[in-house]
Amino acid sequence: MRCGKRLLILLLLNIPFFAAASPPLPFLQTSHLAWRSEDNAPGGIEGLAQTPDGFLWLATGTGLYRFDGLSFERFTVPEEGLPSPSLQVSSIAAAPNGDVWIGYANGGIARYRGGRLQRLNPGKPSPRAVYLTVTPDGALWARVGGSEGSRIVRYALGRWEHVGSRWNLPSTLSTVAMLVTRDGALYLLSTDGLRHLPRGGRRFSFQPLNPGDGATIAEDRRGRIWLANDSRLSRVEMGKGFVGPPTPLERANYTSVYRRLAFSRDGMLWLGGSEDGIRVLAPDAGGDQFRRVPGRYTADDGLSSSITLSMLRDREDNIWVGTVAGLDRFATSRSVKRSDLPQSYTVDSLVTARATYLLSGNNVYRSESTSLRRLAALANASTICGDRDTGLVVGTAAGLFNLAGGRARPFRSPPGLGTNARYVMACAVGVDGTLLVSIVNGGLWRHDKAGWRAIPVSTFQDLSALLFVRSADGTTYVVFKPDRIGVVRDNGIMPLEAEGEAAGYIRTVAAGKKCTFFGGQNGLFCLTGRRMRALRSSAYPELLNVSGVVEAQDGWTWLSSNAGLLRISTRDLAGAFAAPGQPLHFERFGTEQGLRGDPNGFVSRSMAPDRYGRLWAFTTKGLVSIDMGRADASTMPPRAVVTNLLAGGRRFALDGTAKLPVGTRSIEIDYTATSLTDPRGTRFSYRLEGQDSAWIDAGPRREAIYTNLRPGRYVFHLRALNSAGLPSRRAESLAFVIRPGILERHDIRVAMMLMLVVALIVAYRWRVQTLSTRFAERMQERLGERERIARELHDTLLQGFQGLLLRFQSIANRMPANVPLGEELEEALGRGEAVLVEGRNRVRDLRSDAGNLSEALTDVAQQMSIDWPGSFTLTTEGHSRTLNPVAAQELRSIGEEAIRNAFRHAEARSIKAVLTYRQRELRFALRDDGVGLPSAVQADGLRDGHYGLIGMRERATKIGGTLTITSRLGAYTEVIATVPGTVAYAPITQPRRRWIVSRFRRKS
Repeated sequence: MRCGKRLLILLLLNIPFFAAASPPLPFLQTSHLAWRSEDNAPGGIEGLAQTPDGFLWLATGTGLYRFDGLSFERFTVPEEGLPSPSLQVSSIAAAPNGDVWIGYANGGIARYRGGRLQRLNPGKPSPRAVYLTVTPDGALWARVGGSEGSRIVRYALGRWEHVGSRWNLPSTLSTVAMLVTRDGALYLLSTDGLRHLPRGGRRFSFQPLNPGDGATIAEDRRGRIWLANDSRLSRVEMGKGFVGPPTPLERANYTSVYRRLAFSRDGMLWLGGSEDGIRVLAPDAGGDQFRRVPGRYTADDGLSSSITLSMLRDREDNIWVGTVAGLDRFATSRSVKRSDLPQSYTVDSLVTARATYLLSGNNVYRSESTSLRRLAALANASTICGDRDTGLVVGTAAGLFNLAGGRARPFRSPPGLGTNARYVMACAVGVDGTLLVSIVNGGLWRHDKAGWRAIPVSTFQDLSALLFVRSADGTTYVVFKPDRIGVVRDNGIMPLEAEGEAAGYIRTVAAGKKCTFFGGQNGLFCLTGRRMRALRSSAYPELLNVSGVVEAQDGWTWLSSNAGLLRISTRDLAGAFAAPGQPLHFERFGTEQGLRGDPNGFVSRSMAPDRYGRLWAFTTKGLVSIDMGRADASTMPPRAVVTNLLAGGRRFALDGTAKLPVGTRSIEIDYTATSLTDPRGTRFSYRLEGQDSAWIDAGPRREAIYTNLRPGRYVFHLRALNSAGLPSRRAESLAFVIRPGILERHDIRVAMMLMLVVALIVAYRWRVQTLSTRFAERMQERLGERERIARELHDTLLQGFQGLLLRFQSIANRMPANVPLGEELEEALGRGEAVLVEGRNRVRDLRSDAGNLSEALTDVAQQMSIDWPGSFTLTTEGHSRTLNPVAAQELRSIGEEAIRNAFRHAEARSIKAVLTYRQRELRFALRDDGVGLPSAVQADGLRDGHYGLIGMRERATKIGGTLTITSRLGAYTEVIATVPGTVAYAPITQPRRRWIVSRFRRKS
């Protein structure tokens, strides 16, 4: 009974080890992801290929798929000409030019190019599955079925060729595997042996051998050929056959699958093609033989299915496995390697000049060249510290222990502590070599050769000290819960009086070369001297809950946070602290594994480098390591790819320049990048030429939506940046044109604008012509009225007045000479005669034009110069034309008034007048050098008691002209009268002729 209880206790104690049985270490040291039906992944993946653009192509039971690391795209282009509606693709091969060749299970062959599947069968397909490969020259080699068995055919330069005796091949050949090596050679493995065709060769060489059941071949990193079947792995050479001792393999429980092989860059051999998952084989020291790594990776470990059908190593050194239920990826490049330690709570680390120590799961480990070595086991271990003098000190809930020679010896505790004051929260070694210890409920203590001394804590009396850090300048800081910082002095702990930002809830501390880092829930903080700077998580989301910081020697700073394990350039980080807000690029590690920094507890050193170039980090999934020297050794720059152009619910072809229909205003552009290791860490930026003035940072978003676009030509440019910080080599571009409507076309708009301008000109000229005609008619009416008045005056008033004068003259002639009133009568008759003459002159003026305008104005000036000093000159410009009588009379009156004013009032010495005949106007300008107009006259437009200026303006307005008077007191006065040509000039009568002939003659 007692033995049974002991056995039960032993079994219970070992339950974690049985339950935690995990896959072999090589699998733990990779990042595994699986896509199944719930991820829209296809099943029955019998073939895998990668095109030069980086996409992964899948040959599946439901057709052809393309995968960018996040989503599967099934191509539903009708497979024209295929012999049956079967969709099962049994083989796939990628050509150097980007073509994808697929072989169907029913014997058909098709090529995918430019979004279209095209039938390219060498003959009538047989019901046998096709096997394909492509050589570097672009030639397709295919095993196809025939009436007499399988044969090899070749497609090159647009035609098929049966490969037979001319190539030193039999007419029928039962080929089980094809391989194209890095040097361009082609190997054919058949049931009778191995055949080799060098690059550019035309004849195969033959090596007889028995490949065995389920055989396949693969090339290792040294260019050697390995053959695996259901029982062994062997190296083969042409002319020698099997070389070296074989590596036994566990016989697989096969149905109809063949071995599948893939060599990773580190030399490991991945073995699939069975019903019991994936195995890994490790090379020996010379690489001439492999040894089996115990264990395998099956569906119980997370594989999409234990039945594996295909395998591929991509250009980023990822191992891809196609199974009957989905797709799996093992990332061997840039991956974070998980340790084989039991997953447990890890609390602290220590880096000394000689080694790196890790405190995890109540065990103390030391990092060595290939693994972690356990030094001791201590219950409830909480912190670790020490140096060359103090040795290795571990703090636990029961006190302090000193590790030496693989044994843990109790370290004498400070005196006078109570029974509940033994839990060591933190420890450190000061710059003077003394041991600093924080004990829960026990305060702070210093230990040196003289023993223990309590450290006064001043204002931190009721707070617990959680973290210690010694800066590059030797200052030791201590963090009290939750956000108080003190400085360790000889006389106690003094509060840090820092300028700048407050650190907030502090999680970790670390010493850099020029900065002491404080990581917290709200970001990362940098203390330099007494200046605290901050990079807050509100501006940099990657810095949320920072729990670890390591400034490496190679110019990189590593961080552990809620976003995962991050790497950033130390120079860029320092620049951001100097000028917060500038963009920062964080390289992410372990995001595809779901790794994050430990969000709980206070871990002062959750990241620690060792002397072998590894970085150890405590994460939510246990202790992991990163080879810092190879962190970016295997990365490939991503290629940005535009996948869809959508407008109005329609998808448009991406080849050439897409032409979008009239009325398109909104578009959607979908894009991706072929970065298969960490697709979620890829960031994008884009710019729409013709719309965006600068590049737009889209982050991880994979679509661009534009609205309110105008018709025209646009070019969409796309760039990608992967999680390793490598940009795409070139920007992807997509050109498209939005067709304009009939009213949006440029030529139509120009034509309409010209038509509108012509219409406006025609309307304007018609309006001017109409107004001119109306004005001319009114002038003609006025002229007719003047003539009628002249006739009436002549026929009635003047004739009657003449008769009265003659009667009075007759009476005067009969009067005696000595009559007293005779002389007065004669004087009255003389005045009456003068008035009659004046009246006749006025009637004559009413019936005739103004005569020669320049002569009339000159006559007025000559008459004025008799009584008033001053010289007068009149210049005529242009060709003189016949004037409209009314307009000429009014302009004459304006000119006479201006001349009289210049002589009478201006006291001018020189008066100059210019009469200008232009096609569109008749212009009279007069300028004198007299005293000018008073300011009051200029403001009011008239002189008190004089109406000459008003009359001049009224006359100009009456004939549709303008009058402008400018003057400067004591300097000059200028009068300009302008009359439109249509009013001023008499119409020219000419024979009626066609308008075009008239216009042509005018121009000529």
